[in-house]
Amino acid sequence: MVRGAPRPSAAPPKEPFSAATRVRRGEPEKTSFYPYEQPVGTIGVRAGPLMATVDRLRIVVRGRGGHGAMPDRAADPVVAAAHVVTGLQTLVSREVPPLEPAVVTIGAIHGGAAFNVIPDEVSLLGTIRTFDAEVRRSLPERVQPSRCGETTATIGRPPVIK
Repeated sequence: MVRGAPRPSAAPPKEPFSAATRVRRGEPEKTSFYPYEQPVGTIGVRAGPLMATVDRLRIVVRGRGGHGAMPDRAADPVVAAAHVVTGLQTLVSREVPPLEPAVVTIGAIHGGAAFNVIPDEVSLLGTIRTFDAEVRRSLPERVQPSRCGETTATIGRPPVIK
């Protein structure tokens, strides 16, 4: 028995695999609710966790810019940001209990505007996805500013659990 009105949860329209984008491309037959593919005209139902909560993550790594020909006179935030991305990959495997699903994704890295100049800062943008409220609360705290630069996490919606 389904109680209450169903609330579809589709990918945001700017995502390349969203329903709005697929319809504009003339691919309505591929349209489904994110992130699960369903045949047209059917509804998928699942007990338990369905979609994890999404919290945004922004890390700014600051250094001292300079010319690429003189890297010894700069403090390269690009290299430091690369280490942060690598370190974040161990956050879930070493900080979250193995039976608790969690994902940390860095989806965008922004820094500099020229091929031969070391920038002053690099921004990392990403998400933290979890089902468990305690894991959700603790992960942003575990991304320590002393290791990662200036860190902010924006709390999103709670997970969808039916």
